[in-house]
This record gives sequence, structure tokens and C-alpha cells, in this order.
Amino acid sequence: MSCAPPEAGLELDSVEIINGNVPPRGSLASLGVVMLNGCSGTMIANQFVLTARHCVRTWTSGVGWGSPTPQQASLEAGVPAGDQTVLAQSVIEPNSSTLQPSDYAILVLASPLQVDGSKSSFANSVFGGNEGTLQNQIAFCAGYGNNQLATGTQTQSGFGTLRTALLNMVVDGDLVRYSPNGSQQIQAAGDSGSSCFYNGQIVGVDSTGAGAGADLNNDGVVKSNEFSSITQAQQIAPHVFKNNVFDWTHATIFFSYSLTPPSPGQPLSGIVTTPEGTTPFVAVNGLQVLIYAALRSGFVRLQTTAPSSYVCAQPDGVGPVAGSYSVTSSCISTALAHAVSNQLM
Repeated sequence: MSCAPPEAGLELDSVEIINGNVPPRGSLASLGVVMLNGCSGTMIANQFVLTARHCVRTWTSGVGWGSPTPQQASLEAGVPAGDQTVLAQSVIEPNSSTLQPSDYAILVLASPLQVDGSKSSFANSVFGGNEGTLQNQIAFCAGYGNNQLATGTQTQSGFGTLRTALLNMVVDGDLVRYSPNGSQQIQAAGDSGSSCFYNGQIVGVDSTGAGAGADLNNDGVVKSNEFSSITQAQQIAPHVFKNNVFDWTHATIFFSYSLTPPSPGQPLSGIVTTPEGTTPFVAVNGLQVLIYAALRSGFVRLQTTAPSSYVCAQPDGVGPVAGSYSVTSSCISTALAHAVSNQLM
């Protein structure tokens, strides 16, 4: 994927990690690290991938955002035969004309990727705490970008192999900045859209980088894949995208219930379980609305506590890719349930 450059000295960084460590094949599937067309990404749920906006839509300095770029996500397995590749069916992106800090987007895949044997149990969370606590902490970064810097005659190379590095975070407003570590490891062209992790949470989306090199194709601009040295990689800070990503990847649950025979005013309590945890609720007058309680493409299980002398159905399903999630629980009196059971016998 090619991207037109932004301002001089700030180059779009479709960033493999220079000098990065190569983990065992398939070992980072549980983190949801995926390869895109010329970029990298991180799964939020089985059917949703966080990446850089410039990976899914062209960006031209002085012009702005252009045409969408078709994408697909590939999740690496222990052996190549087990790799999964799914096309993106749509993109959710910020309504912004600027590159930064709006360089993030969500890919909605045509079907879910399977992680650890399940197509509905995966969840990644975005850091939501005080970002000052991230200052000068070490993050675990992973991406599929280039591994070899450009030379005087050849552009960077090595895209397509997953590599990792431990890098120091410098939080600077809407950006998290990274410099090469002691092993001279740093994100490079092809890592755009990748994430770094701290305590198991996403702490950024790889966006741009700074470096130096030669204009090898004589187009008047030194592009990121022409960098022979990289001084800095920049990620969008989590506070910028956390709320939007949460809203885009969660559905509101409309839970309704009925009692047979009716018992007006009888509430119904229960617990909603998703890949992200549990949420208690109390429904009254036959309905309860749970705002953004279902992870899209993730399992949804409702465990209700039946009122005295009633038994209730325990519904489950999968959060919708779009729209809200409606679910109903029917409760019948234990006397009626016994009567029905006896008739069936």
C-alpha cells in the first residue's frame, strides 16, 4: 500500500519492526495481531480490527483524505495451513479532515476470525486510565512492517513477517512517541495500524514516523519506505480513540421478559455475560435497556434469577455486527411447568 507523505519530516509509517524479535509462529494470535494489505492491525473482537485510518483510506498532504483502500485481515496460526484471511466488508472511521489525531479506524470483517477455538470469545481492551502513568513505561509492540532499512539504492524491505520489540513510551498530548531502543529496534514502514500493549491493554495505534533517507524514486519526497534511519515512531494516544472504538464495537441490549401467569410489577434480576465480563441488571415492567452492554460479534449470555414460584429461560446468542441486540426470556410458574411436563410424559 502506498501513501502520499504528510508534511516534510513527518512520514506516513506503514510500519515491520526494524531489528525486531520474531516470535514463534502463531504465538500472538491470542493478542489479535493481524496483517493487513501493507499495514498491521489489532483485533478488538472476533469481527472487528483496529488499525490506522491511512491504511483504509488514502491520505495526501495538502489535499486530505481520498478514496477507500480495500483491506483484508490475516491471522497467523502455528502452521501456514491454519492461517485465516477474511475480507473487510466495511470501515468505521472518524469524521475528521485531519491526519492526526484522527488516524485510526475500525475494519468490520465479513466473517469472524477464530481465536483459541472460538469465533465469539475474543476481546481486547483499550487503556482508559491516567495516561501520565504510562510515561517512560515499557510497552510490548508488534507489527508486520519492514525489517531492513533503505540503502542508497534500495527501499526498505521485509514486510510480512511478524516482529516484536519492547519500547519506551513518551506520552505527548494526543500522541505516544517511541524512539529506537538499545537494540535499535523501532517501528518502520508496514507497521501502521499496529498497536503496543501495556499490562495487556492497547496503548496506541501506529500512525507516523520521522527519519531520513534519499528520494530513491525521484518524486521529490523522501517516503517512509525510503528511510535509511528512523528517529521516532508516533502512535495515536488511547484517550483519542477509546470512546469511539468502544461505541463502534458495542451494541445496546433490549431485554424483555414475560411471566405466565402474569404477575404485574414483578421485577426480574439477572447477569449479562460477554467476553469482557459480567454486568448485573434488574428489569421491571417487562423491559430493561442495557446501553452498549454487548460486544459486537461476541457471545452474549443472560442468566436470570426467576421470581419465587417461577422458572425462566436462560437465553444466549452473539452480539450483532450492526444495530441493537434484542432478547426475550419467558418465565412460567413452577406449577404450570410441572403440569406441562406431566402432559408430555
